[in-house]
Amino acid sequence: MESLKIGRNTFYKLIQEGKLKGYKDGNKFKVLSTSVNDYIADKMKTEI
Repeated sequence: MESLKIGRNTFYKLIQEGKLKGYKDGNKFKVLSTSVNDYIADKMKTEI
């Protein structure tokens, strides 16, 4: 959430939609940095 500058609800929505790939570690969701980079690259393609 910090690196994407998004809120908690948006974060969980992106995970549910499959746009971010992550896993649950205890009571926290963890997202791989490659998944974040892929999401950003995808957003850049669609917004140009």
